[in-house]
Formats: sequence, C-alpha cells, structure tokens
Amino acid sequence: MKRSAWMAFLIAEALLYGSFLLLDLLTDADTKWLKYASILLAAIISLHLDDKIISAALCFAAAGDIFLLVLDQWYGIGILLFFIVQLMYSLHLHARKILCIQSILIFSAVLLALVVRRIELLAAGYILIFLLNLICGTFRAAKERTGPSILFFLGMLLFFCCDLCVGYYNIGTGALRAFARVAMWGFYLPGQMLILLSASNKGDLK
Repeated sequence: MKRSAWMAFLIAEALLYGSFLLLDLLTDADTKWLKYASILLAAIISLHLDDKIISAALCFAAAGDIFLLVLDQWYGIGILLFFIVQLMYSLHLHARKILCIQSILIFSAVLLALVVRRIELLAAGYILIFLLNLICGTFRAAKERTGPSILFFLGMLLFFCCDLCVGYYNIGTGALRAFARVAMWGFYLPGQMLILLSASNKGDLK
C-alpha cells in the first residue's frame, strides 16, 4: 500500500477513536457501531499486509467482536475466536513450545466450561494464554530491540490492559467499573493499531 493510503487509514481510525471515546466519556450513547467500524477497518486494511499471520489474527478479532460487541450475546463463541487470535500471535512469535502449552490450556478450559457450564472458565483460560504471549513478546522485544518487535509488544500490552478492564467491568462495582467501561476501549484500538503497524513496519509502506 502507498503511504498516502496508510495516512488516510490512520486519520480515519483517529477520528473514529476520538468520536467513540468522547461519546463514552460525556454521554450514555451507544457507540458500538463506531467501535466495530474501527475494528473492521483495521482488519480490512490488514489484508494488504505481507504478514498474513497478523492479518489473520486481526480478522479473527473482528469476527470475535461480532459476538462480544455487536450482538452482545453468545460470548463463548467470541472467546473461542479470540483463542484463535492468541494462537496466531504465538505463531507470529515463533513460540512453538508456548503454542503447545496454549493448546492444552484451551482444550482444558473448553472441557471444564462445558462440564461446569461456567463461561468464566473460558475467560480465565484466555487470560492465561494471553499472558504467555505477552511474556514471550516482552522477551522478544528486549532481545531484538527492533521497531516491529517493540510495536508488537506495546500493542499486546495495551490489548492485555483492555482485557483486564473487561474483566473488572464484568465483576467490579463503583467508580472503577465506570472507568473500566471507557478504558477498555481506550486501550483496545491503540493496541490493535500498534500490532498492525508492527507488521506494516516490515516493508508494506511504499
């Protein structure tokens, strides 16, 4: 893609981000379509990347958010799709051992969730496999010290902060819960954008 196209994309994302964040802060308006538009746009743009693993991860994230954000139901399906997102990131990190551990954790979490019928077990399993990727990404960024590895680590860190806010929003109360409602989206889109830009930094900008 040309630099001008990337700049137009970044401006569009910034406008969407600023719009839904301000509305969340100042009003009770339903901003899910603005949020999903920003997620879907990032997924579509990622199809032009040479890094097809990152592209696949962003597309699976957009698919998962159909259930978690747009439909606001069938959360189990959404979490399962985000399991795939994390497996894609493990492949991106070339973390074969972690990928094996994550596969076992996913199988165990799904099995327990089906037996006990508690979706919280899926969420707990997801956080564990995400944490493994975050640790791996941290070591990789510290070792390589390259633009792509640092951008990917920062993106994963923001993405993880988003998920922590989601968790607190679902179990917490009071002012912190209200903060988490806004902060989860304050972290999410910048995290996704940094992950996408970590791939574009490898030569997709021309």
